Amino acid sequence: MRTDDTHVEPRDASAIDHLVDDSALPTDVATRIVLDTSVLVADPACIHNFPGCDVVIPLTVIEELDSLKTRMDDVGRSARTALRTIEDLR
Repeated sequence: MRTDDTHVEPRDASAIDHLVDDSALPTDVATRIVLDTSVLVADPACIHNFPGCDVVIPLTVIEELDSLKTRMDDVGRSARTALRTIEDLR
């Protein structure tokens, strides 16, 4: 059984504090919400449920909703509603 006799003292955080430039850090970081197809089909109006957040809808999601909109059931109806909501926000 091998043991490691190397002992490393913890670094003093104050010794490197001067290397961190706090002014480079963002002061107001926005929360980003990425919605997928299933979320928009389940609740087409959910885009409005995130005030103060950046809502992101990937192009793939738009394409999937576009392919679902021709269905004549609740999924198709939700896809059409979600696409209209997205279009109104453009």
